[in-house]
Amino acid sequence: MKLSRLGYFLDLNNANQQGFGPAFRLVVDDKQIDYFIIPAALEYSLKNNGILPIFNCSCGVVGCGGAYVKVAHKKDRVVWEKLYSGTSCGEEIDEKDDEVSHMNFRTYALVAEDKSELNLPLEFSAKNYKAVIMKILSSPEFKQYEEQGYIHDKNSFAKKDFFMP
Repeated sequence: MKLSRLGYFLDLNNANQQGFGPAFRLVVDDKQIDYFIIPAALEYSLKNNGILPIFNCSCGVVGCGGAYVKVAHKKDRVVWEKLYSGTSCGEEIDEKDDEVSHMNFRTYALVAEDKSELNLPLEFSAKNYKAVIMKILSSPEFKQYEEQGYIHDKNSFAKKDFFMP
């Protein structure tokens, strides 16, 4: 399988309106994804498999909107195997009912800025994946806009209380 390339960009329009995050969006294979990321979930995915709420709408509340990603680690790769609707807002994900087959914003999944779809699975080199996440977490914009929410979310992950089945 061809490796996808992960990147990110800073979108301060939303963060500046509220005075806090979310502020970061991901780029996959040079396509900007319309959803914001949940940094704690993305960081958690560095070492853990599972269905994780990696993407969110602009409100920053996990489960309000966005998408859950089924993450798997395979040797030196991180694989996004499946995508699930993120509108359960606290309910457990029903893998069969909530799965979406491809990234398309209108089906509560993901879409690139040019409105093209990204088909799953997506496979990233573990090195690229980690480098992007660490760059986000160490940026001054992360500290300014997202650190408070990140600390809350990271504590939820530690308690295994983060809307994950």
